[in-house]
Amino acid sequence: MDNISLRDLKKHLTTVPFDEMVADIITLYKDIPAVREYYLIKLCPAAEITLLEKYKKIIENEFFPNRGFGKARASVVRKAISDFKKIAKSPYNIVDLLFFHVSIGVDFTNSYGDIDDVFYASLGNSFEQALKYGFKHGIADEIRKSAKIVLEKCQGFGWGFSDVIDDIYYTYYDSYEEDND
Repeated sequence: MDNISLRDLKKHLTTVPFDEMVADIITLYKDIPAVREYYLIKLCPAAEITLLEKYKKIIENEFFPNRGFGKARASVVRKAISDFKKIAKSPYNIVDLLFFHVSIGVDFTNSYGDIDDVFYASLGNSFEQALKYGFKHGIADEIRKSAKIVLEKCQGFGWGFSDVIDDIYYTYYDSYEEDND
């Protein structure tokens, strides 16, 4: 058996003695950093801001490491964002991390010159994910100012990037304004 279903897991858990289940959770907590972070946020919600800063630092180091040149690997950034999404409770913090990715990417371009289309596609994807996530979770008004700041920061960049960011922004906020008028 290579995989078990959620149903199989639930069935198994109903048969496990409480003490054994607690021991299993403690083992997971000790061995898997993501489990530690999950419980940290669950038991101490204020710690989510600290973890947000940790994941921002991972992204920042990918673009601007303490030594040498940044590699700007989309895979590293995607993993950091994905890992944070799995543990975060606040939709605002997830949106903030996505906006941070776009902003630091623009700073990277300002520092090192024009990058390729794939690089800008990754930034555009993060911007769209942020807006989509914000609208889905009902925080469109709260993130609008931040979205506008990112939009303005992206103006004048190559490969049609600023046009893509404009299109994404106005696709969400033009239709939003029409619905709220």
